[in-house]
Amino acid sequence: MAYNIYEWKINPKSSFMTKLQSDTIWGHIIWAIRYLEGEEYLENILEQFEDNNSPFIVSNGFISGYLPFIKKGIVSTRGIKSILSKKNNLTKQNIKLYTRLVDEFNKIEFIDTETFNTLRKDELMSLYSDVANSKRCPITLRKFEFEHKQALHLYFKSPEEYKREDNVTTYNDLVKTQSLTKNKINRLTNSSEQDDGSGVFTVYETFYKSSISIYIKLRDDVDVEKFNTYLKYIQQNGFGKKASSGKGYFETVSFEKREDLFDSQYEGNGYVVLSNYIPKQGDYSDVVGVSLLTKRGKVSGIYSQNENIFKKPFVCFTPGSVFKGNPNLNKGKMLKGLYYDEKIVQYGIPFILGVDINDK
Repeated sequence: MAYNIYEWKINPKSSFMTKLQSDTIWGHIIWAIRYLEGEEYLENILEQFEDNNSPFIVSNGFISGYLPFIKKGIVSTRGIKSILSKKNNLTKQNIKLYTRLVDEFNKIEFIDTETFNTLRKDELMSLYSDVANSKRCPITLRKFEFEHKQALHLYFKSPEEYKREDNVTTYNDLVKTQSLTKNKINRLTNSSEQDDGSGVFTVYETFYKSSISIYIKLRDDVDVEKFNTYLKYIQQNGFGKKASSGKGYFETVSFEKREDLFDSQYEGNGYVVLSNYIPKQGDYSDVVGVSLLTKRGKVSGIYSQNENIFKKPFVCFTPGSVFKGNPNLNKGKMLKGLYYDEKIVQYGIPFILGVDINDK
C-alpha cells in the first residue's frame, strides 16, 4: 500500500471544547462521509479499515511547525562528563549545572519540525551535545541560526530571564487550556442536586494562538478532491463539543501534499507515532519509550441522541511513543466492543514515521 502525505492546516476562529486527537478527527471525517456519500458507501470504507487497508490515516492536531518529542535514548552522566572534558570544564559545579539540562529535556513535550526530523535519525545525546555547545536552545532544542555562546550562561543564571531576553517561544505559549466549573440544574426542583446525577461539573476549553496542522496519509488510489469535500464539511459544521454554539470553529488555510515535511523514504528500524495508537499483535518487537492515555469516548452523529452516549474506557499510546519494528507496515487496529451497537468501532490506527533505534 502506497500513501501520500498531506497537511491539513487550519486557523482556529474560536476556542475548542474537544481535543484534536486522531480518533476524534477520524470520527468527524467518517460522519462527513456518512452524510455526503450514504450508509452503503461508508460501510465499504469501514471494511477497508478493518481489513488493514486504510484509505486514510490521520494524526493528532499540532501547533503548525511543531511535532511531539520523540521518546528515545537517554543522556547519561558519562556523556555529560565526556562533553565537559572536551570543553575543559569538568568540575563538580559544571556537572551539576549541565545535569540541569537533562531535567529541562524531560519537560519538553513538543519540538520544531527540524529538531523532530533530526531526532528521528540521531540519539538524544547528540541533541544534548548541540545544546552544550551553544548550537541549540536549552529550552526548546531549536537550532540556532548562528552559534549563541551566551545562551547557556543566561540559562544557568535564570531560565525565565533567558527565555525573556532571547524571546523564546515554547509550544505551551501558543496553546492554553482553562477549566470552567459549571452547574447542571434540575429544572423540576430548580436546584443543583448530586443525588440524581446532576450538580457541579468541570469542562475544559482550549485557546490556540497559532494555526494547527493535521497530517494525513492518503492511499494513492483515494480521490483527493472528494476527500477534501469531507474536510470542508467539517469546517462548515465545526469540530467537537458545543460546535452548534460556535465552539470548534475554524477556517482551512490549506490542504496540500507535503512530502517535503518528512523524509518519508527514511526507514530506520523503528517508528514513532503521531496519533493515538491501539496496537495489534505483531506490530512491534520492543517498546522503546511511550506514554499512555486512558480514554472514555462518546458516540456522535445520529447516536448522540441515545440515552447512553459513552463508550467503555480503553487505553492507547499517545503521540511521541516509539517502538522497534518495521516502519513500512500499517500499524494499529479498529477496536470493537466498546459500545452496545456493534457498528460502533474505535479508531486506533496511527500515523507513523520511521526512526533509528540504537541497539547498543
